[in-house]
Amino acid sequence: MMIGEKAADLVLGVRRADELNTQSAVPPRPANI
Repeated sequence: MMIGEKAADLVLGVRRADELNTQSAVPPRPANI
C-alpha cells in the first residue's frame, strides 16, 4: 500500500471516530414523551 493511501485511511478513521464521538456526546432524545 502506498503511504498516501495509508494517510488517507488514517484521516478517514479519525474523522469517523470524531463523528461517532460527537454523536455519542449528544444525549439521546427520550422515546416516551
